[in-house]
Amino acid sequence: MRGSRLYFCAETLSPGVNLEGLPEPNYAILSEFEIMKAWSRPMSFSIWDWIRRWGPACIMMALIFTASGTPGSDLPQFGFLDVLVKKGGHALGYALLGISYLRGLAYGRNASPRQLLLAATLATLYAATDEYHQRFTPGRTPSVEDVLTDSIGAIAGVGLWPFVRSSRFAASVRRKLSYRTSPD
Repeated sequence: MRGSRLYFCAETLSPGVNLEGLPEPNYAILSEFEIMKAWSRPMSFSIWDWIRRWGPACIMMALIFTASGTPGSDLPQFGFLDVLVKKGGHALGYALLGISYLRGLAYGRNASPRQLLLAATLATLYAATDEYHQRFTPGRTPSVEDVLTDSIGAIAGVGLWPFVRSSRFAASVRRKLSYRTSPD
């Protein structure tokens, strides 16, 4: 509704909004323009935005959940490389999960240290719940060692991602993807 005015508690506003002279409990009457100006970034509630932002994390969680639900007898064996391949798979899967959490948290912006820590923490918590889930899978047992491997993978993925994202390689890929030729 154009020109409508909304009430907001002073604590929800960004710094710099002048609330002097308002009666207690410091409620401000703001127009839509003032609200957009007061918040540092506009809020979007589109389902498609949510899917673009959090879809990769949901897909990774579903893949990990499916893999951890595979009975022990159905797991492939890799001979003398078995431990290396399986631990490497754990680390890689959780590195990708951590990166997808970071993508959802930062979404198009440079990630803050808090977002890096939160992404690694969320991936580690998911690793712990995944190991608990394996407790109910035939032929599988939960392992603290796997949670540690998953955590190391998540920390490595989240820690390396800002460097990979800002590298020359990433810049060249973005340039190539944005380059469009006109149809003849």
